[in-house]
Amino acid sequence: MLFERGTDSSYSLSLVLFSSRTRIIPSKPSILSSATVLSILEIAPDTFETLGITKGIVKKTLLSCAVIDNPGIGRPSREAREIFRSFNDDAINAMLEL
Repeated sequence: MLFERGTDSSYSLSLVLFSSRTRIIPSKPSILSSATVLSILEIAPDTFETLGITKGIVKKTLLSCAVIDNPGIGRPSREAREIFRSFNDDAINAMLEL
């Protein structure tokens, strides 16, 4: 991912794809990953579907939702989970019901 500084002191997000095989790198839940997933869902909700990584992101989001000792990780993840629930995808909704 590439972040570019905008003229209004905000950051715009540009995704750079290096190949057609995009993978999620396993990592522990973090404030940055939770905030990034939420931001992408708010700005362009179909991005993960386009990249073919929606199920992996949902799994990571659910893992981050379980973090109760750091609200900077848990809160954005719970908000992202609610956005995922609004998707009309049976597989995603089944994952969220667990």
